[in-house]
Amino acid sequence: MQRRDFIKTSLVASSTLLISCKEGDSAKSNVESVVNKIKATYANQEFVTPPLIEPELINGKKIFKFSINENQSEIFRGKQTKVLGYGNSMLGPTVRVDDTDNIGFEITNNLKVNTTTHFHGLHLPAKVDGGPYQIIPPRKTWKPQWKINQLASTQWYHPHLEGYTGDQVYHGMAGFFIIDDKVSKKLPIPKEYGVDDFPVVVQDRRFDKDGQLLYLNRGDYDLSGGMKGETILVNGRPVPTLQAHSQVIRLRILNGSNARIYNFGFEGDIEFYQIASDGGFLEKPVKLTRVLLGPAERVEILINLSNLKGQILNLKSFSAEYYDKNKLYGHKFGEPFKVGGTGRLAHSVDKLDMKTFDIMSIEVSKEASANAINTIPSFLTKIDRIKESDAVKTRNFGLTVMSGFKINRRNFMSMFVATDGSKFHGEKMLHLINGVKMDMAVINEIVKKGDTEIWRITNGAHTTHPFHIHDIQFQILDREQGDGSDATPPSENERGWKDTVLLLPEETVRVIAKFDHYADTQYPYMYHCHILEHEDEGMMGQFLVVEPKDYDAVISDIDNNKRIPLQSFCKVD
Repeated sequence: MQRRDFIKTSLVASSTLLISCKEGDSAKSNVESVVNKIKATYANQEFVTPPLIEPELINGKKIFKFSINENQSEIFRGKQTKVLGYGNSMLGPTVRVDDTDNIGFEITNNLKVNTTTHFHGLHLPAKVDGGPYQIIPPRKTWKPQWKINQLASTQWYHPHLEGYTGDQVYHGMAGFFIIDDKVSKKLPIPKEYGVDDFPVVVQDRRFDKDGQLLYLNRGDYDLSGGMKGETILVNGRPVPTLQAHSQVIRLRILNGSNARIYNFGFEGDIEFYQIASDGGFLEKPVKLTRVLLGPAERVEILINLSNLKGQILNLKSFSAEYYDKNKLYGHKFGEPFKVGGTGRLAHSVDKLDMKTFDIMSIEVSKEASANAINTIPSFLTKIDRIKESDAVKTRNFGLTVMSGFKINRRNFMSMFVATDGSKFHGEKMLHLINGVKMDMAVINEIVKKGDTEIWRITNGAHTTHPFHIHDIQFQILDREQGDGSDATPPSENERGWKDTVLLLPEETVRVIAKFDHYADTQYPYMYHCHILEHEDEGMMGQFLVVEPKDYDAVISDIDNNKRIPLQSFCKVD
């Protein structure tokens, strides 16, 4: 199977944990009816740019302060939707820093439940990574601090509470984290935030007839594919329209969905240029008409609107182009797949995966802004390639799915239990890495600080998986399909720095990275599938980065069960 023939999954199921809302209709026909009723509120929605948060300068450090709250957001006109957010709305403010800044956060949890704040894509010490160990209890404040030490890039922050990441992100907890450096400041590209440089987080959500979010609501859907919805939101607004000047503009696109994959492009095959991936700039702009983006992946693109004055551009997901209908094995659309079978698709498929659908529109004015950019640069930056010969170790990671476990209230995690307490009947899908599920008491891998390693990741599952590694930015070496064909080098737009890589069914990807700067014998980093329901179900592992002098002792402690499992040991006030 070629990379362009990707396969998608879907999940629309049971209950919400954090925000109680009226139980929605379970049948597909009723879901479509609800969608149609609220579509009238989509028209002419304005594009909203998340505000920049201003830090306080305290003892030479930029300190960003915000709280996590239950909020109301007017996603649809005249309707208030219950959401979670950093600050006072759905989603959070944009953090913007320079590459050498000393920074800190004071994050106060005003929820009634635990949470964490993970700094996705950031290169930072494990004890301030914001993963499952850095729990922020209700009414407590977490105060991480570190020095920025990485290239200009578009990162983000979101919860990472074990077992509940999907729920909290789905309800609105996410925000952009932008890093600038000398290269980004000198390049002749758009960089005026909200004028010609726009953050764009794309998410899909389900709503009931009252405009309330539905998460894992009960329905006749298979649970294996991750949570998907029929309504597309951009920066928390459904299919909005961006008012842009007739010049080159920059879109920093983040796939912030729990599970959906997007095949972005403009109607009419208007060309654009990708200039950056997860970890920073490419060496040169890559001309494209489509870009495939899995959950958590980011791209920065430039589009020249100089000759499009007065026109309206429609950004879409051309999912239908890439859906491999030949892999359905006679399946009738709309019915659940039988789990545990041998077919490549062992999960249900939702209708958006079979369509081309709208993301947002860009309405081009007849004037340019002051200091407008009107050309695309030919060169961006030099990327130092990591030599494969520098790797001292290759680690293998197998992504697999097991089925055959009956779903009921006892043996399925609470997030999949109906709000009325009734039992589900069917088979449970366990999403595993190297045959095991996440265990907070188990360190799966130990890496020596300073080592360069190759991680070979094989997707043996029937679904697509975006694989994310905390702390590092890696380079893709090659991709190998499951049909026996030779491995191929990454495409031009995948030759930059990455922290998340999309693996199709039966695909193997090799990545290479250097594990430098930070070591800790106690606090681990995570690696996991970024389909959040897969992560919550256990498709995650832990690795320590330790000083070479500590390596043997750490191995011995773990082998002899002397290591005390960490729990919620972040420092909070």
